[in-house]
Amino acid sequence: MRQILLYLFLSVAAVVCADDYPVTAGKDAVHTHASRVLMGIVLESPLYGNQTMAVTQSTNKLLYQDLLSESFVAKAGETLVPSFRWWGGWMSGYVYIDYNNDGRFETALDDDGRPSEGSEVVTYSYYNGKNSNGESLASGNVLNPPAFVLPEGLVPGVYRMRYKVDWDYIGAEGSDVVNNDIIRNGGCIVDTRLVVRPEKVGVKICVGGSEEVSKNFEADFGQEQTFEVGTLVGENKMLSRVIVKHGFNLDGDRLVHGTPQYVVDTLSFLSVVDDVLTLTSSMVDGDVEIVLETVDKDNPGDADINNKPQDAALVEGLNFKSLRFGATSIKTLSAKVAEAAYQDFTENVSIPIVVGNTVTLAVSATLETESGTETLSADEGVLCIDYNHDGVFITALESVGNVSSFALPDELRPGFYRGRLYFSNIGVMADFNILVHKPAVRLELETPNGRVVGQSLYDASATRVSGKGIPTEVSAFKQMTFVAQPLAKGYRAYSAEVTISRPDGSEGKFRVNLNGATTSFSIPADSVYGDIKILAEFTPETVADNLRSPVLIEEFDGESLNDDLWVTSTRYSAAWNRFIVDDPRVAFVDNGHLVCRCFANPGDIAGFDGQMISGAKQTSGRFAFNHGYVEARILTVPHSGNFPAFWLMPEDQSDGWPTCGEIDVWETINTESRAYHTVHSHWTYDLAHGGNGGNESCGHQEQWHTYGLLKEADRLTWYLDGTQVFTYSKSTSDTELQQGQWPFDKPFYIILNQSVGNGSWAAVPDRSFVYETQFDWVRVYQTREEAENDGNVLLGVETDHNYVATQLEETDTTIYDLNGQKVTSPRRGNFYIYKGRVRMWR
Repeated sequence: MRQILLYLFLSVAAVVCADDYPVTAGKDAVHTHASRVLMGIVLESPLYGNQTMAVTQSTNKLLYQDLLSESFVAKAGETLVPSFRWWGGWMSGYVYIDYNNDGRFETALDDDGRPSEGSEVVTYSYYNGKNSNGESLASGNVLNPPAFVLPEGLVPGVYRMRYKVDWDYIGAEGSDVVNNDIIRNGGCIVDTRLVVRPEKVGVKICVGGSEEVSKNFEADFGQEQTFEVGTLVGENKMLSRVIVKHGFNLDGDRLVHGTPQYVVDTLSFLSVVDDVLTLTSSMVDGDVEIVLETVDKDNPGDADINNKPQDAALVEGLNFKSLRFGATSIKTLSAKVAEAAYQDFTENVSIPIVVGNTVTLAVSATLETESGTETLSADEGVLCIDYNHDGVFITALESVGNVSSFALPDELRPGFYRGRLYFSNIGVMADFNILVHKPAVRLELETPNGRVVGQSLYDASATRVSGKGIPTEVSAFKQMTFVAQPLAKGYRAYSAEVTISRPDGSEGKFRVNLNGATTSFSIPADSVYGDIKILAEFTPETVADNLRSPVLIEEFDGESLNDDLWVTSTRYSAAWNRFIVDDPRVAFVDNGHLVCRCFANPGDIAGFDGQMISGAKQTSGRFAFNHGYVEARILTVPHSGNFPAFWLMPEDQSDGWPTCGEIDVWETINTESRAYHTVHSHWTYDLAHGGNGGNESCGHQEQWHTYGLLKEADRLTWYLDGTQVFTYSKSTSDTELQQGQWPFDKPFYIILNQSVGNGSWAAVPDRSFVYETQFDWVRVYQTREEAENDGNVLLGVETDHNYVATQLEETDTTIYDLNGQKVTSPRRGNFYIYKGRVRMWR
């Protein structure tokens, strides 16, 4: 009894003596339950969808989780649905909002269990046998509470919001019931901010320390804003930094009962590009005050560094040998005249520097004086970079700190800059040029009739890529090594043309010889300094009836999808097709790719009220093949609920699914970096015989991969990045064949789609996320016999079957693709129709 009384005393003391928004056992209490943990909190609103915050209770082990640096956003009058991402069972969920911002949560309830007027427990899943709707519950094993309505008249601003996982306890501080307290039960308390948004926010801009407002206007809440600020700075001034205060109560205390009301961000002057300041949408989360801080351009202290010595000026006793830079590589700039007061290295090769990377600078120079020989150190000088290209060095803004080891600001744009190293004690200066690069460069591939896979690549974070995937961005100044492979026998890669978009806007090109059907080739590290495009050409060495040629080449190069080939898949009730709509927002061509998306239903689709809308395209009735090889190059965005696919279905589905057969060339789910390949039939599905599928790690799904299928009379063979990964063979047993083991010997069409899971395999969708998969190309190859059996045309082979070409006059100089669509920018190595004939464009 004495221990129980002591426990009760300590519990009460913890609440009474606590600060604002108290927590039972204190905010440093450690979570002790072995199998329960909170992983995240969610607030769903009609305007913003699912807003999610991650909770790290599994790692920090704390009962109380402070997420006050983050915020949910909602609009007064909205119906909101809170939920918990929870591991474990037998707990209940409670949500509170401090509407009057007094540092406490009022939790009064009416007799029926509903929150009383003025109560700040806005919803709960279980307490005293009821939930916040007043509904009686037989069990308290309910975590996610009912939806609630944010009061219509609630004043826009910032409010403290609390999520609590507890057991049958309405107090916001958490249960302190002996032997049934929140610590023992493994609960969790999370405090965050709720921003109740207005329609408009006020924006004002001031210059320097002046309180005089230079600009004052309204802007839309949560929308990116751009401002022209060059005219506000003044002719003899230079912008030094930008102070952005944004949120609510900007003239008052930043903390109200510990809840942040606004945020102050400091931006570098380099954030202003071409005199335009851009505020991200996250900075327009309330009223905005912007202060433009400036410095004088004509600073007397900068006179010496801007006063270049005469070219013929000499310094007695000076022996200036070189500057040595350690950046992307070691570069040494050698002096022409050792005694010159002005060392001009601007005619030398520019020093390549990646923003954010450490650069070393060493001086090889001595000075003979009466007291002996002095060795110059780089840190004795002042190093400035002319960031704004105005020909004037302002040390307050443009000097680096430690000259011998420095890094350029992350905000600095790629391009050429003048640098100056100045030794004020002896009046010596050295000028040089630097060429600033981004840490990562974009990588694009064109591979007509072939594929290029990775062999040794480094992604944007300078991490070596596992597997053969091709990242969209690669690390600058890291050698890249690839393997070029044809898609069909008889093709050969002769060369690869590499185009580099330099930081100064110019282009450089060179060619790499490829001597063989499968060839490894590299791009040297020194060439990986700008966005890179590689065109690897694969051309047929021989044309033979037993070799395969293309019958479908879909590169998605036009401005829109070819409606003569692709149709929108039909919406039914299956997981993959339940949200399909014929809408250009979910299936469209962009930059040479078919982009398929799935996202929350915007509510403007006539006759459709599904939770999401998704894109799916197929070639049914337009193109199909029985035997041959099909491959696609694909990139998807991993996320919980992701469920895209590249697959085949038969034109004849009269037997119904699954008896008619299905071939999944590629599927993936959620955040897995794994490719699934499967067949479905009466034999595999209804009769539950295994061996019908495989899966293979592909390194990273957020990289480009190729997925292929060789469809033969007695075997299906899957390929990942050119490597065979799975086979499924036709049975030799008549009994098994009669039971539907092999329904695949007939023409199948192609389906490309982006869907989301329903929880049965892929997870349920995140409505706040835009799911996206890009298809770079789809190609099908057949032998002459296979093509003739299916009524397909061998493209690029001069035969009587080129009926599209023969319908055009030989004098017609318009370029058409192989489906008869006009092409304005043909790509070398692709096949087109020109003057009535199918030709490879060179």
